[in-house]
Amino acid sequence: MANAIYTYPTQIETLAEEADVLSAEMFESALPVQHTREFFSDAQRGIYVGLWDTTSMRETAGPYPMEEFMVVLQGKADIALSSGNVRQVQTDEGFVIPHGVDCQWQQQGYLKKLFVIVENPDICPVNENAKEICIFGPEHANQTYQNNATSFVVYPLPEYKTINHQDNCASLAVVYCHFGAVTYESASQSADSVMHHCRSLEVMIIENFSSQNLSFDGNSSGFIVLIHDSRKAKD
Repeated sequence: MANAIYTYPTQIETLAEEADVLSAEMFESALPVQHTREFFSDAQRGIYVGLWDTTSMRETAGPYPMEEFMVVLQGKADIALSSGNVRQVQTDEGFVIPHGVDCQWQQQGYLKKLFVIVENPDICPVNENAKEICIFGPEHANQTYQNNATSFVVYPLPEYKTINHQDNCASLAVVYCHFGAVTYESASQSADSVMHHCRSLEVMIIENFSSQNLSFDGNSSGFIVLIHDSRKAKD
């Protein structure tokens, strides 16, 4: 099965010339100014990877309509939960808002983030009884996140290295390298394989991922997101 592999920088000043089109019902605050730059877009599967920025805003509270992993590249935000608890995410932290969690994004000041979204209930259905977000970072446990359907899994790179994955495959993998380097080896039409490198502050997107082909040294940090689409595996 062929691989399609893409690598992009995340340190981009201007994400788009035109601002995103927004509607008033999305916000309890005045409309912010937001921009999106997509690196990967598969509308059929509802999978999107890219960068997004926004000025200060307060979103309308409600159940989160997608499964989303994010890394804050600049700024900070508060995620208010229906329990009354508020979780703060800040620069260099990765976090997941599970599909269905009742929450509200609250933010003062500019924020830029990397996002990995699955907006498809056939791949990532609503997580029943999910009431919390998952935050990774120096002040939080480097735990693994997986949704209830085990179709969306996030590992901090140091944690990924400690697990025996054998030949763990995924329809799509997204690697964010915060520090160091990650290498992925893919087959080519010739006898020689091709080495793809994801360096500091870059993101690599890998279709038809196999864990046997991924390598990185012990000093590297970042995250890997694995998306399992069982429908694609049956095709």
